[in-house]
Amino acid sequence: MVDVASVVTALQGIRTATEIVQHIRSVDHSLAAAEQKLALADLVSALADAKIALSDVQEELHAKDQEISKLKGALVLRKELVRFGDAYFDKTSEGFPIGDPYCSHCFEVKGVGIHLHPAHNDRRASECPSCKNRIQRHDPRDGSDPNA
Repeated sequence: MVDVASVVTALQGIRTATEIVQHIRSVDHSLAAAEQKLALADLVSALADAKIALSDVQEELHAKDQEISKLKGALVLRKELVRFGDAYFDKTSEGFPIGDPYCSHCFEVKGVGIHLHPAHNDRRASECPSCKNRIQRHDPRDGSDPNA
């Protein structure tokens, strides 16, 4: 969530900068240059604080946009896959599993579709290259239902 304090800090910095500019405009020209320099230094500081606070807000908003995009992708993927045995598969228009299996752990926990690969030391097993989850292979084309 965007930190409200960052937004408030940015707005206060901008307000302070505006007040300093108004003060500089109203300063009598007979005042010492040192007072003007001090006011300008305060102005630069207030603007820097506002810029930093707005940068923090922008970073948070960017992170939120990325998270929303990831969740939308996971939602689309959830509609496209069907569970068969210990894995997920793409599905036909009738809802039957087809193609190579996806890791159930990565799909259910991370919301991503990672294809399983044959395990190196057991051709009857498949392994996820991401999380190393290992399952027994079930071919949806052979007609058997591992869920039964």
